[in-house]
Amino acid sequence: MEPISREFLLKQNKCCNNGCANCPYQTNKKMNEQELREDIRLEIAKRIEDILQVIASAQGSACKVAAAKVELLSLHRDLQD
Repeated sequence: MEPISREFLLKQNKCCNNGCANCPYQTNKKMNEQELREDIRLEIAKRIEDILQVIASAQGSACKVAAAKVELLSLHRDLQD
């Protein structure tokens, strides 16, 4: 059986507490809150930075800008609760 992907788990917006190998969430037991793991935060920040560079270098390419905006919206949805 293959492990569930990190992207799938991000779209669930919370930890299921089943100990998934690719779980992007960490549980703060004192506060009983779930937060994105730091490595996931850094990965998402890097993806956003890459997308913004594509937008900056697109120079009139509406297609590239539109694709980058779609990617940013997708990341934003993944991060919403």
